[in-house]
Amino acid sequence: MRRSPSLAVTARGAAESLSTGAFIVALAWWHLGLAHAQDGPQVNAQIDTGFRYYFDDGVFSGQQGAGMQIFAGAEIDATAPFAGGTAVLEFSFLQDKSSGRETTNLRQANVQWSLDGWDLLVGYNIENWGVAQSRSIFDVVNPFDGRGSGLEGVSKGTPMIRADVFTPIGTFSGYALVGFVEPAPPDGGARHRSIWRRSGLSSKFEESNKGKLDFALRFENNYTIAGGGLDIAAHYFDGTSREPVIAPDCSGGGDIVLRTICASLDGGWGSFWEYLGTNATDELIHGVSQNPVVVATPYYRKIQQFGFSSIYARGDLQLRFEGLYQKSPGESGFFAAVAGGDYTWQGFAGGPGQLTLAAEYHFDDRPPSQPIAILENDAFLGVNFLFNDMRDTQMNFGGFYDLSSHAQLYSLSVSTRLTDSLRAEATASKVFTDGWNDPLASIGHDTFFEFRLSSYF
Repeated sequence: MRRSPSLAVTARGAAESLSTGAFIVALAWWHLGLAHAQDGPQVNAQIDTGFRYYFDDGVFSGQQGAGMQIFAGAEIDATAPFAGGTAVLEFSFLQDKSSGRETTNLRQANVQWSLDGWDLLVGYNIENWGVAQSRSIFDVVNPFDGRGSGLEGVSKGTPMIRADVFTPIGTFSGYALVGFVEPAPPDGGARHRSIWRRSGLSSKFEESNKGKLDFALRFENNYTIAGGGLDIAAHYFDGTSREPVIAPDCSGGGDIVLRTICASLDGGWGSFWEYLGTNATDELIHGVSQNPVVVATPYYRKIQQFGFSSIYARGDLQLRFEGLYQKSPGESGFFAAVAGGDYTWQGFAGGPGQLTLAAEYHFDDRPPSQPIAILENDAFLGVNFLFNDMRDTQMNFGGFYDLSSHAQLYSLSVSTRLTDSLRAEATASKVFTDGWNDPLASIGHDTFFEFRLSSYF
């Protein structure tokens, strides 16, 4: 597993401005929709409360010790008629200051029109092109807010114009990405962060691409083959990558700690992790995290990406694939892919339950100059069981195993409905690494159990 240090490494002031700006945009957009509404809005709301219990003290300086952390969150999902179309708003908020999970996310604030043979969308939106069960590699349009747990994260809304044209041979979609949204950073004491602290400097962009419009094209269609259904899709993206290159700021010389780290990077990220695996201890890492010069600055490059995905479904069997080729100007390109599938047993063990078993393989051969791959030679096994009872009880288990470093990441969740408007969920996550030879070691002390109550209105 190769985990890039947290994507959230911009200045705190910029993060707060983004959160405030997103909230203002959401309110203004919705007010505009109400002013033109003919039949009135439809509003759904969700309020989350609960606690997260960490079993170990954080390894980095400033992180919270073992114990319980209380959190609260909310989500609004609403639609209203507007100017012959539909205004859509989806806005979420999570407050967990002690764990560093403070997110404000304007996922959608757009207007959508269905016209004769084509659709149009204008505003903030989330685009999910992936088909993998474990983790998609197609996050190229929306930035990924990594202030979650393990591989958990949240896609953030991006301002865009999208047009879908429906033809007899398939659907063609065009995207004009008219703004660039960066995720807000966790502070130095947050859980589930990397070894690097965020820099107080502004993020950097490739000069040749600064201020230019990003665009994407996509095609999708479905076919009937051998008694089953085949869905295929292909895309092309040209613009600024939503995944930055992150490395220590080695420009200023620094003290012996920073100079040693920067020297180990001369052989690429692989050599860096080998260096940590040989030399690092929890005590040394704790000391390094106290050093004010060990910081990182994100650099966003211009990229071109070609991607293809497919799902073949026949009966209870589904086979899935998504693959991409990505290249930056003046650098070597790389391939990445996810392949696998799942099988579902209906009426498992003679009861009403439904059991789904999924297996996937992740491959990524990007060079050291690219952002670090989270999954480059990893196997995934997932189990989903739906009890099909009156309470909509379900259980999900997922595990990643790195075939190179032998690092492992496991997660388990069980949820059930207590009433028509109240749901309970219990979640646990655990990471196993062999020393500091893998980036996932940075969250090796962040094993937790979480209990959440969600109220729906």
